[in-house]
Amino acid sequence: MYGVQPLLVSTNTIFHLHEDGFAHAISIENDPKKNLVMINKEVYHVTFDVHLGFLQRRESFYKGIVNRTIIVAAENYVPYVVIRPSCNENELSGYIGDLWLIIQRVLQFRTVIKRAGFLEGQALLRSGEADVLLQPTVITGNNMGQYDFTRPVASSWYELYVRAPESKASPESHFTVWTPKLWIATLATIMLLIVATTIMYKFGAFEENRSPHSDIDMLQLLLQEEDHVGNGALGICFLSVLGSICSEGFQLKPSSASGRLLMVTILLFSLLLYNSYSAVLMASLAVTNPALPVSNLEDVASKGTHALCVRNLSYAYMRLKEKESNEEVAPKWRNVVTRKPCGKVVDNRDLEAALCKWGVVVLETPSNMGVITENASLPCQMKQIRGQYFAVPVSLKLRARFPYTTLINSYIHRLQASGILQYLRTKWTTHSPAAAEDDSVPNTTVTLRHVQLILSLYAGSIVWSFLILAIEIAWFRKQHNHRVTARRSYDPFPVIKM
Repeated sequence: MYGVQPLLVSTNTIFHLHEDGFAHAISIENDPKKNLVMINKEVYHVTFDVHLGFLQRRESFYKGIVNRTIIVAAENYVPYVVIRPSCNENELSGYIGDLWLIIQRVLQFRTVIKRAGFLEGQALLRSGEADVLLQPTVITGNNMGQYDFTRPVASSWYELYVRAPESKASPESHFTVWTPKLWIATLATIMLLIVATTIMYKFGAFEENRSPHSDIDMLQLLLQEEDHVGNGALGICFLSVLGSICSEGFQLKPSSASGRLLMVTILLFSLLLYNSYSAVLMASLAVTNPALPVSNLEDVASKGTHALCVRNLSYAYMRLKEKESNEEVAPKWRNVVTRKPCGKVVDNRDLEAALCKWGVVVLETPSNMGVITENASLPCQMKQIRGQYFAVPVSLKLRARFPYTTLINSYIHRLQASGILQYLRTKWTTHSPAAAEDDSVPNTTVTLRHVQLILSLYAGSIVWSFLILAIEIAWFRKQHNHRVTARRSYDPFPVIKM
């Protein structure tokens, strides 16, 4: 039977600690009168209810570990383990470091730290030169028979990161602000209005808004009226509708009620079209949110446009294999994982070297990615792609047949039930500074690149206008010469020679 005692920590957070000699051991180790314990300069205030009768220490529960020396293999692995150069127990910190110090002070054993990384630490465990490896470890089928493991002390998962796309000027912005379907619908509506205007123009509902200034102008209008109505109606109506869309006004003058109604309809449509397009265009030029190259892990393999960087000794790398015992990843992933610069990523240094390169997607845990981006002077900003992959609980690795595995597991369970693990997780877990997919919207300045395509179209239109002018000049000269020749060949008043 276990009592439930309130445990007050320096953050004014209240935890309830399942007690079986646990609080009693802490208070004896530090100050039984004040019931205080200090771990890494943080004071834990422990209160007891003496009437519950659970303060009696069970000697058999601690037998064999008190005053024993536990050899720990550890290396700096922020935020889980932080070791200062002196390597004393008081210099051990981090999420797992603080957890180990609490267990050490409860069970009253001594810790000797051997500086060793993950691979070296595993070798020390196998040879019996170390008892515990203070690094978060995933339990897999390959290592279950070689080591012992504690209860899960944390959860780990992987996320995708890419270099944040730069907000580059897009010459196609004037056309991509609307979807193709919207462009088709708009152009179809404009053509409908042009056809309707042309029909009404031919039936006399519109007339050209021109006033003659002389009798000669009146004569020219009368002579050209039939030609305008027959041949030039479509061009005149097209320019009238286009002028209204460009806020230049309607060039034709309505001469009937039906013409006036159609003119009002065209002007209102043009007003809405012009203002909505201008607003969307200005917003898209001023503020951009570039799309990420992939949306999930499957996209990396299916598109094949980016290399996938993942540490070769990580749990994620193992999950990319068809079988855990295989040396290489599955054929589905082989092309993107083995591609440069991701072919030989072993540790954080290799990962850091590949981060800011284009065409690279990184698969890493948020905590480790946060450490890399915080400590390294990256010339770019990394962006997180939403989604979690390969979520798994992590434990501490112990040497095989370690005699105190059950005892350590029991106190890890009590720390978890009391909320201490959650407090340590909140204190030490580093959140990746990489921005989420839609959390940040970069700003950009409207530059010449934005209007480059429009200027090219303007220049092309001017060139085509001159080409058409040359063709028209040649055509009209040919027509003029033909008419002159016809007049000379036919003279209605021949000259009679005497």
